[in-house]
Amino acid sequence: MKLSTKLFQLFFIVLPLCIITSCIPNSKVNDEIIDTLTGLENESNLKYEISYKNVASWINSIGTMRIQVIAEISNTGTIPIYLSTSSYDLEDSNGQIIASKQNISTYPSVIKPGEKGYLYDETSLDNVVTGLITVVPRINAKKATVPCIRYEASEITISDTAYFGPKMVGRITNSTNEDEDGIIYVVAILYNNNNVPIGVLTDMLYDDFPKGTKMGFEATTLSLPDYVTASSIGNYTIYAYPLQYQF
Repeated sequence: MKLSTKLFQLFFIVLPLCIITSCIPNSKVNDEIIDTLTGLENESNLKYEISYKNVASWINSIGTMRIQVIAEISNTGTIPIYLSTSSYDLEDSNGQIIASKQNISTYPSVIKPGEKGYLYDETSLDNVVTGLITVVPRINAKKATVPCIRYEASEITISDTAYFGPKMVGRITNSTNEDEDGIIYVVAILYNNNNVPIGVLTDMLYDDFPKGTKMGFEATTLSLPDYVTASSIGNYTIYAYPLQYQF
């Protein structure tokens, strides 16, 4: 049912209730009506779209089929979105499902209106698949009730490693007013010269991070397509933020 139809029907339910309960101070019914209307408003403001998705596949040196899955999530609504672990299916060129993966990481945990987040995975397939492979992402997104905390990244250098593709080294600065004593994620989204996402580098930091201090990071990954090298990276976006859970 469309949201506008739901609101239209709710109006004729709410109106008599408001008249009946208007003389009752602190009415529980009135509180429930407000909660319902607020929930519907939040539902209408939470909007996102998959603005890009891709599956890269290759055979590694020991004959295993490796794949890289990227899905770009654009917040097209007016409220921050909280992204939790999500899922995806893989289909062959005939639309036949060939794999289904759950509990896949999404970055960052909170995306503000106009920002983009990413579902990202590097994994292996049991059997070699020929032809085009496509991804069908299933994103777990809800209104963010945790704050959007970001740490500034600086002093960035990117170089190639011997076996695991590019590596990014830099520092983050805690310019907030709060000390952080939990886990900190540093996630670098890599783009080619056409601003198409081609990979993700990550690091997890476990040291305390007092306000006003800096801390180094070294973001890497296990397996990228051969065409992703330091010289192929035209741009990047770095998200550095504390681990946050929302229930």
